[in-house]
Amino acid sequence: MNKMDIFNELIKYEPGLLEKPIEELVPISFIGGAAIQAYRSIVSKLPNLPMTQEQKEKTLRDGQDAGKMLLAIEGRIGELLPESKEAKRLGGGSGSTGRKTRPDGITEKMAHTARIITRHPTEVKEVIKEAEENEDIPTKTAVVNKVKQKKEKKQREAFEKARPKIEEKPYLSEYLESCIDRQIQTNTVLKEIFDNPDQIEAGRIKEFTRHVKRTVEIIQEKTGRMEKWKMLQ
Repeated sequence: MNKMDIFNELIKYEPGLLEKPIEELVPISFIGGAAIQAYRSIVSKLPNLPMTQEQKEKTLRDGQDAGKMLLAIEGRIGELLPESKEAKRLGGGSGSTGRKTRPDGITEKMAHTARIITRHPTEVKEVIKEAEENEDIPTKTAVVNKVKQKKEKKQREAFEKARPKIEEKPYLSEYLESCIDRQIQTNTVLKEIFDNPDQIEAGRIKEFTRHVKRTVEIIQEKTGRMEKWKMLQ
């Protein structure tokens, strides 16, 4: 049996799958992830495969069901994981107290993704609906990207709302744009750190520190400029 068949068997015949302890859900998640990759590869080639229309529709339906179940499993893992602050306090995989905060095999990146899925059920539903409409398979990555896009949209809307007041003070607009540019670059490096904490290069850490330092300098310069401006009023 391939990973798609194994995962399908688990979905159809394993009672109380989502009630299993996290130690059992994590390996099932790995199998599901591999199954989804295989399904997406096949679905992308469906129009050219020597299959009947009924077989193609069943393959797509099975893939979508597998994708939805994997999202449910990831969401359940996110529920069972300790909060990130508690995990950090206890030292990640296992703290100085000896208490494990993540089961074996789950990285900080995986834990972060599971928590995002748990905390954003609306985005999960939207991804599933869009996948059904587009004859595609819902994925963890699609949920994470949708959450990120919504957050960035909200930030842009907040900036646009504040723009009229900012434009009344040209120097403030100049500093703010510079800070935003630095923040975007800082966030890029920060995401890499969260995604691959054990593999991030020293040079990227230095770049992150440099952008943060420059942002602080800009704020200090702006504050000084504002004080001088106030004195002239």
